[in-house]
Amino acid sequence: MAARLNDKGFYPMLSFPKGRLGDVFEKTALEMVVVHNIIIRAINSLLHHAPKLSKSDVPSFMRYSLVFVHTVHHHHANEEELYFPMLEEKLGEGYMGSNIAGHDAFHAPFDEFTALCTKVSKEPSAWSSSTFVASVHVFAAPLVKHLAEEIDTLDATFLKKSMTAADLEECNVALGKRIQKETSLTEHFPLAITNNDNVSGGWLIPLPWFMKAVIAWVIVPLNGSVWKYGTADGWGNLKPEFAWMSCPAVPV
Repeated sequence: MAARLNDKGFYPMLSFPKGRLGDVFEKTALEMVVVHNIIIRAINSLLHHAPKLSKSDVPSFMRYSLVFVHTVHHHHANEEELYFPMLEEKLGEGYMGSNIAGHDAFHAPFDEFTALCTKVSKEPSAWSSSTFVASVHVFAAPLVKHLAEEIDTLDATFLKKSMTAADLEECNVALGKRIQKETSLTEHFPLAITNNDNVSGGWLIPLPWFMKAVIAWVIVPLNGSVWKYGTADGWGNLKPEFAWMSCPAVPV
């Protein structure tokens, strides 16, 4: 079953499983919910802005859309190339296979969406809000479904039975180092921050305060024509029109 829309016509946020950040087994799923909700907010931002987009804003909106594409590919590459194989060393070969299948399920329509954005970025006159929105829904339905299902594979109770806290921490640290090393400071991080929610996920972004300040005070303003489409400001504070996408704070 594909992901359902809420009464606003957007994709609802994922709920946090019970847990606290002080427990590495519980924190793992909590972190993934924050990341996945960032992706869902970004999808909703595309749906929100597309119908009301002016012709002059088409080029910047296409740049924002393509950064979103690159960010999703970056996130899934980190999982498939590093995180999932490391987890499977402890959980058993093939355990994360359902998540790989979830990635595969939306690739074809996501590639079509990418091609559409690439075409319009080169030919702004080809812009059609109805075509764009329809293309978003075709890939978003299976993608959001996958984002919800992946959380179940990181169930804390199962992880505790299958690996030690040290083993899981090793996997999480390795993923964090790769994210810090390979994530773009001018594209991936701003996309994530401008679609984050400081109330529930401000603790996640793996950057020192001064780097977050550079993004908020320099990078986001310098490219304001692109990052204005995000659901939050440069610090991750949700804008009023997107306040409904806020989530409760996670216990420490």
